[in-house]
Amino acid sequence: MPRSTDKIRRRGRVTPAIAPGQKETRGTDDEHAVGKRPSKSRCFINIDCGIPEGSTYTDAKTIISYISDAGYVDTGTNHNIASNYFPASIPQLSNLRSFPKGIKNCYTIKPEQANGNKYLIRAMFMYGNYDSKDETPEFDLYLDGDRWDTIKISTHIENLCPEIIHVPATGYIHICLVNTGHGTPFISALELRQLDNSIYRTKSGSLNLIYRIDVGSTTYKTVRYPDDIYDRFWLPDRVYDWNWLPQTRERPGSTLGYSSPPDWELIQARDKSSIVSSTNYQPPSSVMATAVRPFNGSNSLNFSSDLDYWNQQLYVYMHFLEIETVGDYRDFDVFLNDELWNSSNVLEGAISIFITVPTTDVWQLNFSIRATKKSTLPPILNAVEVYEFLELPQSPTNQSEVDAIWNIKSAYRVEKNWQGDPCVPKNYSWDGLQCNSTRIISLNLSSSSLSGYMNISFSGLESLELLDLSNNNLTGPVPDFLTQLPFLKALNLSHNNFTGSVPSALIEKSKTGSLALSVEGNPHLFQDENLSKCQADSCAKKKDYVVPVIASIASFLVIVIAILAIWWSLKRKKQREDIVKFNVEDEMVEKNRYFTYSELITITNNFQKVLGKGASGSVYAGHLTDGTQVAVKMLSPQSTQGPNQFRTEARENSNILSWEGRLRIACDAAQDKKPLKPSNIGIKFSALICNGQLGTPETFSLLTVGKPPVLRTHENTHIVKWVMPMVERAEIKEIVDSRLNGDFDTNCAWKVVEIAITCVEHNSIRRPAMRQVVAEVRECVEMEIDRVKDRRENEAYNSASGSSFYVSLGSSVGAPSVR
Repeated sequence: MPRSTDKIRRRGRVTPAIAPGQKETRGTDDEHAVGKRPSKSRCFINIDCGIPEGSTYTDAKTIISYISDAGYVDTGTNHNIASNYFPASIPQLSNLRSFPKGIKNCYTIKPEQANGNKYLIRAMFMYGNYDSKDETPEFDLYLDGDRWDTIKISTHIENLCPEIIHVPATGYIHICLVNTGHGTPFISALELRQLDNSIYRTKSGSLNLIYRIDVGSTTYKTVRYPDDIYDRFWLPDRVYDWNWLPQTRERPGSTLGYSSPPDWELIQARDKSSIVSSTNYQPPSSVMATAVRPFNGSNSLNFSSDLDYWNQQLYVYMHFLEIETVGDYRDFDVFLNDELWNSSNVLEGAISIFITVPTTDVWQLNFSIRATKKSTLPPILNAVEVYEFLELPQSPTNQSEVDAIWNIKSAYRVEKNWQGDPCVPKNYSWDGLQCNSTRIISLNLSSSSLSGYMNISFSGLESLELLDLSNNNLTGPVPDFLTQLPFLKALNLSHNNFTGSVPSALIEKSKTGSLALSVEGNPHLFQDENLSKCQADSCAKKKDYVVPVIASIASFLVIVIAILAIWWSLKRKKQREDIVKFNVEDEMVEKNRYFTYSELITITNNFQKVLGKGASGSVYAGHLTDGTQVAVKMLSPQSTQGPNQFRTEARENSNILSWEGRLRIACDAAQDKKPLKPSNIGIKFSALICNGQLGTPETFSLLTVGKPPVLRTHENTHIVKWVMPMVERAEIKEIVDSRLNGDFDTNCAWKVVEIAITCVEHNSIRRPAMRQVVAEVRECVEMEIDRVKDRRENEAYNSASGSSFYVSLGSSVGAPSVR
């Protein structure tokens, strides 16, 4: 049974405001520069929900940099709260994103180190009458596939901050807001803090914060980063509703108006600057510098915590640090409901005690910290944390299938409410998907405006039983990877623009009844048996007239072939002359340019910058007189490579890199995920200059277009902006590097350009995963290998026949096709 929202608020789920008459103060730390992450937290993700896309700012008080939420969510609208509710101390609450459409709307976050690592996840909510309706909403908050909390806003200024310690089971963290019919969901901010995996341990499940108290605080200050390296919120006990004894009174001699149990008193460290907590939990020094102890000679500290529902399981963490005069002896036991729970805690430095409270049939937990008989000092308490254990039973969708479906969404820009985990919770699974537990078994994208080739990511949905892609504009061949889906029972590819033939394995499965196959409505697609029948009919008809025609035109063909041979010889000669002329005029692609040693000294600035060293010698950076960057390799006297071999290598490296070579470099870079530099590739700088990772404009622009990412014009045009108009006009030959002289497969080139465009999507969710990029580029490499192989076989055939051309005869005699 879930906790009541009233008790959640009573238990401090509200970030406290500054008390009247008090000035808020925060700890400062000069070593924490703007944007710098604390060393122990590893990863901070700070999202201000509702600020414009691309906006960033640094919180002046916490020195934490925040970014817009636009890259983490696909839906919702931005709003500012009413100006009279603007919070002066927490700028993240002045704006929000609301979700008036859809039942489930989700943020998808992919931390660098998500799977298996522990994160503190905090959401913030403040209504502030942003919609001028004076209607505070209530809605559910989900983490991955499980309900995390119910958000019930009571007033315009109430600020709820649910917080959970969670270990993601996959590389994704999904935080979803679900409309339960009680108002429009909204969110003000999201914060993720990576924790050390050695703290807040549980065998399973997650820890939902109930309260975290700075015991003995002398201010109304909420302590957080930079005082706390994990940016935990420590609320002062003076503004928190603890279950003390019924009456309270002024502490003797106090001028702060501190209300506390009559048998407790505050103690403080004399030198707060020397306070260091050495436990793994690392509570802030400012929190540990104060504590409480029993008053009037009592030897026990007592407090209680109510349960919110039957059999609620709590995790309690108590933090202790000796801050009084050294020399006496402090030893204490911890009791729970009068039963000894943790014994003999000798306080010589810092101690953090963890108590797991089992499910119980009582509604109140009574804690007692009691001095032992050996102790000469009473017990103390510096800080305490109480969490609720949440099992979160829903298993997330299989990671590889999540990657695959997200890549499909990105590749085709699917306009469906695909947010959060695809399969869980079951009531909110993605439109068009059916799942069996954590696996996707059915995908219906019929009439979804899909276009282009069928994406390789479909092969990652290994559990698919039904795939419906009908009534779209998919092109290219029906891919062979569909034959490798072991459970596929129904495949509907009808009414698209597929070309070529259906893979024979799919046809065979259709014949045996193991696959329901639909391919009608594809005018350029045929099945193998239909092709064979067509070819047989065509050959039968040709036999009736081809033989007499051949006899009558044999003499004519001899004359035609002779004329064509003379014409082709003259044409080849002219082409060779043009090529020689072109190479002489174009310094960028000439193959036999020689330089004197003095010229090389000038080009390399006296061989100043070494790009790399190999077995045959060193490679130096240089510039020609026109500014062209070059690499100069000098043969080492110790090299085993002879001068002739070295000259051969130089001639090969001076050639413009082939299309296949560029694809292989792109593929290698994607697999290695290393910076792609000329010194790593060993080719002429003018052919390829790459300073970024695969998936950035640098790599694809220089591999495909042969231009830098920013064109040197008076406007410094970005390569993406330069390419997009030609993409819209389908001018692929204008896009690809002209120095390739058209020696590439256009379908392959289009695929590379499409990959490049998706890789530079501003929204990170829409970018393909690196393994998808690798798979796509590999497919292009195979296409190019096949194309080059076919061309060489034709050339070999023509060479063997003693001719550089061949004549293709059909049902009529026409002009020859020359290859």
